Amino acid sequence: MDSTRAIIIKIETSGEADILATVYTELFGKMTFMAKGARKMEAKLRPDLQPYSLVELSFVRGKNNLLLTGAKTIETFITRESGYKDIFAATLLTFIIDVLVVQPEKDERMFLTILASFRAITQPQFFSGTEAGQGDRKCWVIVQRFFWSMLKMSGVFVLSEKCPQCQQSFEDGAVFNFSGEILCRSCEKSSSCLLDKEDLYALQRIMDEGISGQIPEHVYEHLDKVLITFLFKEDFFVEANPVAVSWFLERVV
Repeated sequence: MDSTRAIIIKIETSGEADILATVYTELFGKMTFMAKGARKMEAKLRPDLQPYSLVELSFVRGKNNLLLTGAKTIETFITRESGYKDIFAATLLTFIIDVLVVQPEKDERMFLTILASFRAITQPQFFSGTEAGQGDRKCWVIVQRFFWSMLKMSGVFVLSEKCPQCQQSFEDGAVFNFSGEILCRSCEKSSSCLLDKEDLYALQRIMDEGISGQIPEHVYEHLDKVLITFLFKEDFFVEANPVAVSWFLERVV
């Protein structure tokens, strides 16, 4: 029998009374467990198998699947009293994990990043971006920083001032492709998601400081579209918004 701390990402029904729990564990990475009979009202596991929570799990390795034998809630991130913005942000975090994390490989840094991001949604003391943490954009910054941090930990995404392939500067903007790379427009012809200098500057601030107060609305909207385009692999191109170029010139040039 094994045991580990785990963050519950997704709960699905299976058969008449079973539950499939997708979690990110501290010791084994992303895994899916079968909880036999956990949907029954009298099941001991049922109260502790709630999405958006940190639990201590024990399990055995069956012939065809992993079987949960015990669960105890340590911390709950989303409750019935949570606001809709917090719930939506937590849902996006779980979706990002589900899309970006495929293999069940242990990654302590990733586990701690996931844990800190869930805590930051409802517990301001865990959010390092003080300016954003006091405003309506707190959840937006948490989701954006989490998305780009997860890509960075995957070893593909690198945020720099030059194209990693040809070393040319991003004078004409860049392209964020479906592999998670940011390349110049000469090296990446697909035009999956176009990023201008405003977008790149805003991403740098979010990654370094977690601050959103000085980022204009059109950049928020464009980065949202970039995230959604990547996650859902929509067949449309996201054009960079040309509005308020003066904002960028005043702060960077």
